[in-house]
Amino acid sequence: MNTATYMTTDAGKTFVPVKGAPGGDDYHQLWVNPNDGNRMVLSSDQGTVVSVDGAKTWSTWYNQPTAQIYHLAADNRFPYWLYGAQQDSGAVGVRTWSPEGVLTFRDWEPICVGSESDMIVPDPKDGNVLYGGGAGRCDQLFNTAAPLGGELPPPDPNDPYRRTWTLPEVFSQADGALYYSNQFVFRSRDRGRTWEKISGDLARLNPAVPATLDPITAKDIDQTMKDRFGVVYTIGPSPLQAATIWVGTDDGLIYVTRDDGKNWTAVTPPEMTAWSKVSQIEAGHFDAETAYASVDRHRLGDNKPYIYRTHDGGKTWQNVVAGVPEGAYVNSVKEDPQTKGLLYAATELRVYVSFNDGAQWQPLQNNMPVTSVRDIVVHGDDLAVATHGRGFWVMDQMSALRQIAVEGDRIVSANAYLFRPGETYAIRAGGMNGTPLPHEEPQLENPPSGVLAYYWLRTAATQPLKLELLDSLGAVRACAASDTPVRPVDTETLNVQAVWAQPVQPPSATAGMHRYALGGAVGRGFGGFGSFGRGSASPPAPDACTPPAGAAGAKAANPPTPGPGGGRRGGAPSLPAGDYSVRLTVDGQTYSQPVTIKPDPRGAPSGISDGAR
Repeated sequence: MNTATYMTTDAGKTFVPVKGAPGGDDYHQLWVNPNDGNRMVLSSDQGTVVSVDGAKTWSTWYNQPTAQIYHLAADNRFPYWLYGAQQDSGAVGVRTWSPEGVLTFRDWEPICVGSESDMIVPDPKDGNVLYGGGAGRCDQLFNTAAPLGGELPPPDPNDPYRRTWTLPEVFSQADGALYYSNQFVFRSRDRGRTWEKISGDLARLNPAVPATLDPITAKDIDQTMKDRFGVVYTIGPSPLQAATIWVGTDDGLIYVTRDDGKNWTAVTPPEMTAWSKVSQIEAGHFDAETAYASVDRHRLGDNKPYIYRTHDGGKTWQNVVAGVPEGAYVNSVKEDPQTKGLLYAATELRVYVSFNDGAQWQPLQNNMPVTSVRDIVVHGDDLAVATHGRGFWVMDQMSALRQIAVEGDRIVSANAYLFRPGETYAIRAGGMNGTPLPHEEPQLENPPSGVLAYYWLRTAATQPLKLELLDSLGAVRACAASDTPVRPVDTETLNVQAVWAQPVQPPSATAGMHRYALGGAVGRGFGGFGSFGRGSASPPAPDACTPPAGAAGAKAANPPTPGPGGGRRGGAPSLPAGDYSVRLTVDGQTYSQPVTIKPDPRGAPSGISDGAR
């Protein structure tokens, strides 16, 4: 096995490829059923496939979320796309929201730059234009290279360019300059038309051979190197000062320039030894003297976490990792760009969050599997991560984390707390006309539409809990109650499988943190079918939103929200843009937070006025 899998039936005299593709799939393990040699399981960098006929045919790996992503980037389109290079499968882009209502293979496509390990950088002004590999540039709309003629400066014969599997490339938020590095740092101020070298060789001089390396391996070097071996592995331009740039090397050094690359100052923490890989350096968003550096030392047999923090321009550093266990060595650290002191760490086991500038960390696991997390991007109110083995993951509408960082003490001391909703849009949901994608195909519903309400209960509610969405006139536009009965699906009344008619769950009244979407479309995003039942629908059951008939003030406070089941493509948003408020009622207490629903950034379909029904 290598980039193909071979089989011999004549005791090794001849070998025939039974699995392999032109791209080089890179196979690793094969299991053959000891009781039936026709049944086998084969693993590769792409996933796992099964044969039941002696390797004549194989199942697919496209039903598994097993992409091995190195780094992560997001563009500024709406909805935005995520990009990353995946091991042995090429670089990919994926929508974070689908116009068909569910995210499927249709939203995942190969991209025109990045190969399997380069960092991909979308142009901040045009998400179709992507950069990678230094001078590489392409247009995703045409899926083809679109070079502007720029090339890196010619290498010095006495110090030829070095590289490693993944090299950094990043736009500065301060002035739009594009940076790339090997052992040198390069900059382009004209989107890659020209490049200039702005540093000397920043790698460590004459590093000692790591004690974990045997003598034979230490001599097995595939590049011409004598006294320096490392590269600049991460670049962190300051979003506050365009002339300030932080960099870290994969052999354990940190530098900063404050004059646009004219001079570089070594600011490495004293305890950082050779071959400590600075996996990510993040320039502060609130103070130009602040930076955070994640350091990976697992190549040295050290699996401890290292996150260094400085608030004085690198004069002093503190390793702030309380709460991150050994084994969770750190691949990336990011500061929330909107909330000071809120940090995120991507480790070899999971994502961690700190609400107090790294003084204490806690897992941000939720429904994620235990997996290697390689990179993090904060995009608006979303937190996106790249994993090495489980693809992309997004925590959408995570603005509650920012409020916890600011008001954590107040929140935990309250009996209940309603968080202010994050950025919300009146999205035209769209859907699948005709026959929807079979539910057996891998798919995931879009992020919740409508207004996403987060709330926290110190103890379980003793009475039914109610969440309401009110418009600017005080009219209730949506209501959800914890005591709403959830009727089991009656398959005797359906003309489709029960998976297509799963009931919406009510908001929780148990202790802890919860979220619930109000006023948005629900379901899998298919449209044009109408009801799935073979009889009349049951009337709403009495609950905190719908009092029993004849009761005082018995007016239904839960007007029906159009779902995708009877909708059509391009239909109006279920809630028009405007000012609203979310109201939480629990155990006799009422809490309220304002929210503004903004118009769909894409506008309205041709010939349709925004808000038309």
